[in-house]
Amino acid sequence: MSGHQASNSVPEAHYSVEGYTPDENILHLINLARNRCIAALDAELALHGLTSAQWGILRLINEGSERTAADLCRRYDMDPGAVTRMLTKLEEKGLIERERSNADKRVVELALTGAGQQMTGEGLAAVVNILNHAVRDFSTNELETLKITLRRLVANMK
Repeated sequence: MSGHQASNSVPEAHYSVEGYTPDENILHLINLARNRCIAALDAELALHGLTSAQWGILRLINEGSERTAADLCRRYDMDPGAVTRMLTKLEEKGLIERERSNADKRVVELALTGAGQQMTGEGLAAVVNILNHAVRDFSTNELETLKITLRRLVANMK
């Protein structure tokens, strides 16, 4: 058996109230790892005048997957005011432009400027550096297993 529970069996309870310890809580461990990685990334991106959240928005605009503020709100599950403030900061830094859509004048589309494209590349180098540091003592198999496991966790929480 592959270690997965059969669909008709009762899943094993891995946690109990009696045996609970915060250090064994996977959500605590995931959050701790995330916070440390984000802090390291923010420190590196600060050298470029960016935060990890701002770089994430530049990356999504660069990929073309998110074309409007509403798209970013849906993707990041953020309130529109927070996204608007972040976009305004990126626009003030000369990294993005907002233009009315030719197809629908009610829609404001986002695009990177030349400086924004350059900053996206510089930010990607910082991200790769931090990721490599975070998994520096993982084998290829361990890293693949971690990614598979995290994807399963994400799917379980849908």
